[in-house]
Amino acid sequence: MTDLQDQIEEARRQVGIRRSIAEKPGAGLEDEFALEKARTWLLTLELRALKHSRKVQCSVTSEREGIRTGQPARLTAKERAERDFAELQKGEV
Repeated sequence: MTDLQDQIEEARRQVGIRRSIAEKPGAGLEDEFALEKARTWLLTLELRALKHSRKVQCSVTSEREGIRTGQPARLTAKERAERDFAELQKGEV
């Protein structure tokens, strides 16, 4: 994850550099395209970091769920819903 954070910092630095170049008088289309490319790369890296953090968070949540219920940690959402529905039906009967 640190490598990804380093890449994000470098991409932010590049965006700053490209922005200052593109905002100068006489900047060409190439400068604007370079800025857009740097922005796109930064957004891609940030999205990758966000997906990674959500994946880790979901993994921790499913492990906690498995510990709490004594069930395997790798249940899908459908399996968890079916298990919970079955538990509700047992309580009503």
